[in-house]
Amino acid sequence: MIITFPDGSNREYPDGISPLSIAESISPRLARAALSCLIDGKNSDIFRPIHGDHEIRFCTFDDADGRHIYWMNWEAGRDSDFDYFNTDTDQWETEGTDEPLHSDNGNIM
Repeated sequence: MIITFPDGSNREYPDGISPLSIAESISPRLARAALSCLIDGKNSDIFRPIHGDHEIRFCTFDDADGRHIYWMNWEAGRDSDFDYFNTDTDQWETEGTDEPLHSDNGNIM
């Protein structure tokens, strides 16, 4: 399969290669910095295999798309059941609610 890069250059890779492997073939530093990639202009993670010819652009925290993707993934990945110990009530609570999450002995209710 042929992968085209933002500068217009292209390389041939085996079908089913991951974007992370493509980044590693370009530069170990790029592979470490890549948060995700745009495949044909659509966001994709760097672990999902690619099939067929595509355009690819890697997103890092150094560019606006990379920062946007990072923060969107952070928000999406936040555990809605995040618990914390409320020192005012001396109880474990779920973020954004007043419902206790743990009993007095610390066990999950």
